[in-house]
Amino acid sequence: MGATYAYVGSRTSRERGADGEGITIWDAGGPGDGWRRLGTVAADASEARGDAALPANPSFLLVSDDRRSLYVTHGDTDAVSVLDLAADPAAPRLVQTVHLGRRNPVHLAQLGRRLLVTFMAGPGCVAELPIAGDGTLGEASAIVEFAGDPGPLAIQQRTGSSPHQAVPDPTGRWALVPDRGLDRVHVVPVEPALAPAASALVTRQAEGPRHVAFHPDGRRAYVVTELRSSLTTCDWDADRGVLTPVAVVPSTAPEATYDAYASEVFVTPDGSAVVTSNRSGKNDHVPPVTQTDTLGVFPLDPDGLPGPGRWFSSGGLRPRFFAFAPGGTLTVAHQWDGRIVEFDDAGGSLSGRREVARTGTPTCVAWLDAPRA
Repeated sequence: MGATYAYVGSRTSRERGADGEGITIWDAGGPGDGWRRLGTVAADASEARGDAALPANPSFLLVSDDRRSLYVTHGDTDAVSVLDLAADPAAPRLVQTVHLGRRNPVHLAQLGRRLLVTFMAGPGCVAELPIAGDGTLGEASAIVEFAGDPGPLAIQQRTGSSPHQAVPDPTGRWALVPDRGLDRVHVVPVEPALAPAASALVTRQAEGPRHVAFHPDGRRAYVVTELRSSLTTCDWDADRGVLTPVAVVPSTAPEATYDAYASEVFVTPDGSAVVTSNRSGKNDHVPPVTQTDTLGVFPLDPDGLPGPGRWFSSGGLRPRFFAFAPGGTLTVAHQWDGRIVEFDDAGGSLSGRREVARTGTPTCVAWLDAPRA
């Protein structure tokens, strides 16, 4: 009988005030079950290179398309690591760490035998690394930086370009790169190779685009902005590589009169709703201002336009990450209080909320269905 392994990334550095241990490995069981911890790949507790084999802040994780490797970014450093899953998915083994000379890698995306790495620290960029047959990474074959005038906010946008993702479109020809520092979503050609941006959506000033998600039909894209906590619906023209905004709604509830900064966005697998997460407070370094943070659920009409939102407790504080697990549950990782929470349904009404695990400063979850060892 097979197992669903969950790999939880975290922040571990003293500089971040974090209490994560590294990458924790869990048996995620089935829908409705609690998770069982299987082990940990320990990471350094400082952003300077330390004693642990794994660098600090393994904060974003990606299981490779062939399910044999786990790719890892190390936030606030210049490192990306590769762990082997093939020998024993319950005990990943570090096989490579590459130092790319760019600071704060925050996102990964695989395109065939290439890996896109997004670096947030100025100058922000996306790098393309070749993937060898054994899953290890070669030197960067292309690096694209982004030009433009910084947004008006003195703290969050002062360093200029600070992209947070590079998300391939359904055709595989383009990637969308939300850039918090420049108030833009860059459209970058990725086929046959990474190339400079062909166009960009310019948002309202001080929006701070953070993440983007495509509708399953490929005609719409949804951008969540961190600094204004808004959700922008866009037309997506894959032939020309052009993103056009058509509607903007708040990501937060009307009664959310406190400071908040939105984090994540996904479209339900059936295309019936778009879901956002909202973190209370000014930023990661100050305490939340509510007892629990929220998820916003916006039903989509047949044209992919969002209807009136409904807001639900996320079950914890600072829902930095959420995604749909292999069994269809919505899984939320709360960076502040360490809670990992599941919901049964995101189709207009989140139900069956339950805490399935708790660990230090979780920032990402990646899953692997595999035979039990």
